[in-house]
Amino acid sequence: MKIRIKQNALLCLVFSSMVMSSFSVAAGADPNEFPEPVTDGSGEAIGGLEPAVAAAEPQDQTSFLKGLASVIRPEGSVPGLLNDRFTTYLSDRVIFAQFERNAARYDLEQARVGVGFLFSEERDAVFQLGIALDAPGDLASNIRLSVGSRAYVVLIGDENNDAFAAGLGIEAAYQLPFERLPLEFGASLYYAPDVLTFGQGDRVVDANLSVTLPFRPQLSIFAGLRFLQVDTRPDDREIDNRVHFGIRWDLD
Repeated sequence: MKIRIKQNALLCLVFSSMVMSSFSVAAGADPNEFPEPVTDGSGEAIGGLEPAVAAAEPQDQTSFLKGLASVIRPEGSVPGLLNDRFTTYLSDRVIFAQFERNAARYDLEQARVGVGFLFSEERDAVFQLGIALDAPGDLASNIRLSVGSRAYVVLIGDENNDAFAAGLGIEAAYQLPFERLPLEFGASLYYAPDVLTFGQGDRVVDANLSVTLPFRPQLSIFAGLRFLQVDTRPDDREIDNRVHFGIRWDLD
């Protein structure tokens, strides 16, 4: 009986050594690098599997990190406007369209100019003309910061209640660093104080939040919320304050 037990123990030891050698070869390691099993006074192996399992754990961690790196993109800034871009959105209250162009052809680097038009259900019409200067892309990863100026011509639906304004603003965009879900979060705020507002207006406040998802290489869809208010005499006019949905098309 004792001879049979020792034979079984010896077979188990040989089998476990063969399995650990197979694991080491698959992982690209040398099987001889594993520590020798610890034996007791009778020569039987004690805890022979523990060194092999401990040696296999770093390989599993490396595989996990490589898989994670394949999903996350290298850090970089949100891509700016390369050529021309057409943007439009629609809500239950307004329709808006804007055309932007890279200002490099006008000898302005990292800048874009745009013209837009908004029309509301209350027959309000807003024309806007602006320029934005993008900050250098190496300031922060996955973030684009811009400062700009925007001129407004506001034609209120009521007679003799129009306004003209010139405002300053700031824009920011952040893109998630994932290839499979490259959502872009954007925000902007433009403000024209009383001193830069003429006609029947006192000031203009224009704030916008948006979430954009690329749908095609040159086509993106987005959802946003815009708050556009013109302080007129004697009341304030909220021209846009609804959630909207739209598309953004980058032209060649």
